[in-house]
Amino acid sequence: HLFGTGGIPVPEFTWMGWQAAPPACLSARTIGAAATSAPWDSRDPRAFFSGGLANGRARTQLRALLASSDEATGALKIYDVKSGFHRLAQYEARYNRSRTRPTTAKVPVTEACSYRYALNLPGFGYSSRLRSLLHCAGVVLHVQHPSYEFFQPLLKSGVHYILLKGNHAVSDKLLPALRKLKQDVKKSAAIADEGGRFARRWLTHEGMLGYFKALLTKYASLFGEEGPKPDQLQGFARVNTEQDLLSLMRLCPCPTREETKGDEKLFRRLKQQATKCFARENKAALSAGTVKCRLWPPRGGYPGNGWCGPQPHCCLGWDCGTRPIGC
Repeated sequence: HLFGTGGIPVPEFTWMGWQAAPPACLSARTIGAAATSAPWDSRDPRAFFSGGLANGRARTQLRALLASSDEATGALKIYDVKSGFHRLAQYEARYNRSRTRPTTAKVPVTEACSYRYALNLPGFGYSSRLRSLLHCAGVVLHVQHPSYEFFQPLLKSGVHYILLKGNHAVSDKLLPALRKLKQDVKKSAAIADEGGRFARRWLTHEGMLGYFKALLTKYASLFGEEGPKPDQLQGFARVNTEQDLLSLMRLCPCPTREETKGDEKLFRRLKQQATKCFARENKAALSAGTVKCRLWPPRGGYPGNGWCGPQPHCCLGWDCGTRPIGC
């Protein structure tokens, strides 16, 4: 959300079809388990960051700081990871010309839970990183940006995390902030604990869904709309099976031979059902005038153009929409 704009802050549940990271319904549990297995006293005392240093003011400042400061080299653990999903040519070309070392391999998001301190810097992947780092229960040093996630107004610097402000926050304020934190380890541990407690209370998948429901209800009331009826607000529809999810979200199945365990007849039957489903949904959407482009095909590339993730993360069917993004 960008303050002063007409938008409203909506929880980001990781991009549809994005395979490089688990969706929100799984990531909080995975990161929480990693945090629990790494008590504060056993953690690496350095500050952790993983991400590309080729984009954004804060990240280029960090790259310069590492090149010019022995203190930074000893106090920080940085993985300079090239973005695999997005590029800005003006950053990439300039960065590649001045590059003095290759980028490192990607590390799992749970790696941050092995460190006492973690950096959150504007740039690619910034939108949901703060949530993940808070779940790690370390001290998060967060460089402020005009955009913010829905929960950030509730956070207090020095209580839940450390907020660094200004255009030169990394070059001028990062190392002094780290020195201060390391001088009072007890206070640092308390900040880490409060940040983790905040994440466990408010930033679960269920918590974000609850916020989203309240947001839409309130937003409707501002325009004089009645909003959802009371019986529609008794929680969310329960999903026990793949078919429940597909029906609820109007998704079509994406059968694979692996899922049918080599049963070719079953696979062909499911494939035919999927083809009919997509044809039916496409016809309904076109007749309603709500979409003028192709539906995503199921995995395997039929019928027509499109893409579907190789393997759903959260629930079967989650990654395969009946309409392509951008319509």
